[in-house]
Amino acid sequence: KIFAEDSYCSLSSAQQLGNRGSTNVAAVAINIKDDQNESKENPDRFYESRELLGEGKFSKVFRVTNHSTGESRILKTLHTVTEAALDQLKNEINILNKINHVAPSSQYIVRMINYTYNPPYSIHYTNEGKTSELFEIITSNNIHLNACAIHNLFTNITRGMSFLFSHNIMHRDIKPENIIVRQHGANPSDWTPFLCDFGFSCTFTSPLS
Repeated sequence: KIFAEDSYCSLSSAQQLGNRGSTNVAAVAINIKDDQNESKENPDRFYESRELLGEGKFSKVFRVTNHSTGESRILKTLHTVTEAALDQLKNEINILNKINHVAPSSQYIVRMINYTYNPPYSIHYTNEGKTSELFEIITSNNIHLNACAIHNLFTNITRGMSFLFSHNIMHRDIKPENIIVRQHGANPSDWTPFLCDFGFSCTFTSPLS
């Protein structure tokens, strides 16, 4: 069922953008515009020391530092602005807003703290300590994941998925590139995974069998 999530989804036109023909884009835009977390400022004004964590078809993800507060953040920005990219960004913002509403401190899910739905389009996430994509970790020649570390990461990833299911949300694009890992110390068994990139996510109305 994890690998066939699409078959269980019933999309809500005001929240989801997977079905281009029936999506009410105006309704989504209103949700975004009225949300109090929207920033009208260019994120480049606040962040420095950008370190690229990953890059997708439409966006790049950076670890950045707020030059005023010194706080570390994760910043996702669009590098290719198309209708499809904007649709995915709207969808991710709405999904993350829902998650923040039902569980502001949910474990194993990235937390959105701000976004800009105007050029440059971006989403701002919390970040504590060193973080890397899971893909980068498992392909690194310098990091060894023993059985305990693998069990811990996999268990917590499934806990994150379980949390989403409990709130009628499906991620629909889970892969190592869409999981960031907070690296607490040198022991990989202590590291914590977080699901991210909710551009293809959807809500469902019928209970899973």
